[in-house]
Amino acid sequence: MTAQKEEGTTETAGYYQAAVDGTDDVTYTIVAPSGKVLLVTKTAEGDDAGVGSTSAGGAIAVTTVKNNSVAATVSVATAQIAAEVTSGSGAKKSYSGGNAEVIATQRLVNISSRAVAGSGSEKTIAGLVITGEDSKLVMIRAVGPGLGGFGVSGVLSAPKLELFEGQTVIASNTGWSTASNSAEVVAAAATVGAFALDAANADSVLLETLAPGAYTAAASGSAGGSGVVLIEVYDLSAPAAGQKLFNISTRAAVGSGDGTVVAGFVVSGTVPKRVLLRGA
Repeated sequence: MTAQKEEGTTETAGYYQAAVDGTDDVTYTIVAPSGKVLLVTKTAEGDDAGVGSTSAGGAIAVTTVKNNSVAATVSVATAQIAAEVTSGSGAKKSYSGGNAEVIATQRLVNISSRAVAGSGSEKTIAGLVITGEDSKLVMIRAVGPGLGGFGVSGVLSAPKLELFEGQTVIASNTGWSTASNSAEVVAAAATVGAFALDAANADSVLLETLAPGAYTAAASGSAGGSGVVLIEVYDLSAPAAGQKLFNISTRAAVGSGDGTVVAGFVVSGTVPKRVLLRGA
């Protein structure tokens, strides 16, 4: 957020968050309309804070309680912040981030898992969590035959895709091109840059507007048998603070070769995003 430029104010007024790529270190910076600055750092060495000021051009200087010096710059044009924190011993750390609008664009826009799926207890199950207060439009795909064009062998010939809320199936599809919304599926894939699916193949797709909460998507063989399948979840909604595709998890049989479970994800935005990856 930025303030209207008036006498005695700064265009960079607002709240900013920044991080060091690959670490837990983070800074929180509040720039007052008067140009006064409060900056808090949280690192493995402990918390620190200090006050300072900013120039009309967005240059910030702060000396913290622990005698660390912070030199930062806020861009009026992009609402991004870059900061360098120098300790008393001369060690330097570089932070990058932005205001609330910039942080909102820093999100997982696509998450996927490739695994071997069968039927019954051998289904491949992907869980997803949506945060915030508003509903989110998502596209979920179970791709089997469509993987053949990428050199994957032993694919699931006709995946069945089911979406659960709790124990209740709220949507399902077998064969995306036979659904009444097939044109919308094609348009959605083009919008998010997903690879196109052949209408002759029995891959499955769901387009759903989901309220915040936890969901699971299950891929299984509609005609029995087993094979490699790719479950994908795409966020089709516009960035909004607090509303995110927050978590994805996959339960599947793990093998070798084409039976290896592979997880993929795409991060949008202009600043780094810290994620936690677990194999349990």
